[in-house]
Amino acid sequence: MAGVALGLGVATVDVMEVPKDARLMFNGNSLEIQPHEAMERKHLAEADRHLMQGHARVEAQKLRIAKMRERGYDTSLAEDFLRILVIFFKHFSEHRDLTLRALLDPRGNQIYH
Repeated sequence: MAGVALGLGVATVDVMEVPKDARLMFNGNSLEIQPHEAMERKHLAEADRHLMQGHARVEAQKLRIAKMRERGYDTSLAEDFLRILVIFFKHFSEHRDLTLRALLDPRGNQIYH
């Protein structure tokens, strides 16, 4: 059976040569074939970085609110924003956990090393 070629500008990729667990990723001007586990690990690392940045943003917002209170400002909008940040990063953390579980088998053992 002949493979299907995907035309991407001047390059073509025979999809029959792409492993089943791989993803085609367009990266700027080039096409990369990225194994599924490598892509999941990359997403996991990005999620970890975003969560660390998010934690810093939450803490910074708490400090801003404390300073605003000291100066007698109304903090209701700042507190609303803080609640939204906390909820967002809670959901983002849950999504990160789903990505991590994608790297585990049903018995909890790592599939990809």
